Amino acid sequence: MKQNGISTTSLDFLRGIAAVYVVVNHTRGAFFRGGEKVIAEATTAHLGIYDYVALSLLQLTSLGTEFVILFFCVSGVAMAHSISESTNVTRFYTKRIIRIWPSYAAAVVLAGVACWVFTAISPTNTFSNNCITTFCSAKAIGEMLIYAKTSTILTPQFWSLPYEVIFYAFCPILLTTRRRVTAVLGLSVVFTIAGGLVFGIGLNPSSSIFVNFLICALFWFMCGAAAYHFIDRVPSLSPSTFYLVSVIALAAAFGLKKIVGGSNAFSSLVIVIFAVNCVRNIPPSLASIKLLNWGFFSYSIYIFHYIFIAAISFILSTSYGIEKTDIHNYFAWLAAIPPVLLACWILYYCVEKHCNDFLSRLRSSKAIGDQLTATP
Repeated sequence: MKQNGISTTSLDFLRGIAAVYVVVNHTRGAFFRGGEKVIAEATTAHLGIYDYVALSLLQLTSLGTEFVILFFCVSGVAMAHSISESTNVTRFYTKRIIRIWPSYAAAVVLAGVACWVFTAISPTNTFSNNCITTFCSAKAIGEMLIYAKTSTILTPQFWSLPYEVIFYAFCPILLTTRRRVTAVLGLSVVFTIAGGLVFGIGLNPSSSIFVNFLICALFWFMCGAAAYHFIDRVPSLSPSTFYLVSVIALAAAFGLKKIVGGSNAFSSLVIVIFAVNCVRNIPPSLASIKLLNWGFFSYSIYIFHYIFIAAISFILSTSYGIEKTDIHNYFAWLAAIPPVLLACWILYYCVEKHCNDFLSRLRSSKAIGDQLTATP
């Protein structure tokens, strides 16, 4: 895509950054006992400058939910472009299903296999005790495969996928024209304000996914869709100004999350602003660095990573007796990130790449067919 000043390279870069950030967030949570516990168990005399600096740095990994919202916003941009290229509903749904479901189904199966292995080796392990009720029946697995009940101890990141699926289901209705995008964005603002008044400013406060979609996720997606159509109205910044604004936005998100005590409407709004600014102004020289642009397998990173985090945690617990609460080193958890990303990269070539290649062939055959039809 290269339209309205938005490039596919920039969107891929943002997806990659968001996916890797979520991995960092989950890895730190799985392999470090936590800064609050460290502070609670120590007196001021026991903590030095290094401790406070290290704990402050660890706070930089605490925006996991907000970076999923960045994903949502980027999805809004991408879907607005997809609908603008073709309003063929059947083709749109076919592409979406091929793009996301086979890899998701593979992740569900892999999580089920991991559950079976964990239970066979150590039935009393934390993962075994909690995952067996999810993966022990065809009904439970079936519900996961249709996105009805997705989040488990082995797939906590799946909480976001039903919102993506709901958005995709309504894209052909919501995004058909620029005027409709504007109207739906305005409606989403009304829903978000109403949700804040009824439920408070916390994210996804209702037990209903559909209510949460209306009062939270719809706004995030539609901000991305509106950015696609009105990106020229977002100020164009120099690289240095872009970096400064980005740092300020992320600092504001950290501060708002700390003040409120969790992810909330205000921190998510700041991240949406950050995302739109990135879509408009991210320096091409940065986004085009292949070693940093991991967006091509960001979906595989997102859906597969926690299974491997759980596997490493399981091995440490059963083979070496190391539990999360035993890990005091502030940065030892970083060692788990490379093998997790490597495993996701391998699975990308096993599943997701084949889906993408198939879609590429479909697009090529459609282009050839259009040319033949247009030939007199």
